[in-house]
Amino acid sequence: MSRLRFSSVDQSHSANIVKQLRSLTDLPVSTILNHLNSGLPLVEITPFTTTWEDDRVKLVKIAKAIESGDLPFKVTEVYEDGSEADVSPTMLRNLIQHFREIELETQRDTMLELGDIEIPSQFTPVDDDWTQ
Repeated sequence: MSRLRFSSVDQSHSANIVKQLRSLTDLPVSTILNHLNSGLPLVEITPFTTTWEDDRVKLVKIAKAIESGDLPFKVTEVYEDGSEADVSPTMLRNLIQHFREIELETQRDTMLELGDIEIPSQFTPVDDDWTQ
């Protein structure tokens, strides 16, 4: 599965940017500043890993901050072969929706397999929509 890589397009060291990045990562301030100066990625998210429940919340938070202009991030999708493709804010939102659809399909299929529902139209999500 591919992963999403978030890098800053602004090498400024404003306290607000550093504060936001500190809330999104476990990186110390010195590492954040180093990544800002060198253009290294600050956040990478791989969907559906063991940390997905936390990562998906972070993903939506980052998407909102990018959309509002509060976080000057460049987003790329990194494929298994190492190649990268730029991801626009609209495409990021589409990917978030796609991830949610995969979750819902998995929930539905599991409920069908377990006999909790008999037909797909009986399916109701078992969790809240985290994409907003």
